[in-house]
Amino acid sequence: MKKIIIVICSILIVVFIALNLIPNTNNATNTDGLEINTSYLDDSTKFVSDMEFKGNLQNKKRLNIKTILQPNNTITIENTYSESGMDVIITDKSGEKVLSEAVKGCKELSFESQPGEGTVELLLNIGKHETNIKINEGVQND
Repeated sequence: MKKIIIVICSILIVVFIALNLIPNTNNATNTDGLEINTSYLDDSTKFVSDMEFKGNLQNKKRLNIKTILQPNNTITIENTYSESGMDVIITDKSGEKVLSEAVKGCKELSFESQPGEGTVELLLNIGKHETNIKINEGVQND
């Protein structure tokens, strides 16, 4: 009888310990989300000139940015955490993909496109992000 009580108590202790460890293995202490700040072109509330985001992602996240593209464009990406990168896909006003590139760390992307409205799509990988993106910095938009 004593052996049965000892076995039952041992099982209860193991279950209690296991239940206390489960939240730590699910990354419950890690946050998931981004803080995003954007600056817009001139008086626009639609077209982005630069963006800053920081946070920690447990899942991939897609950000779409509308901007004005020029015949010659430059996008500067300053990413503090080089291990968590992103895919950058840029399409022009006709929907044609003009650039697709994986970026880790800091990088300057130059490309040509039709002038007009365009979209910068960012597919952020899992991990920490602290990134500044500048689109055609110092270029006068018509």
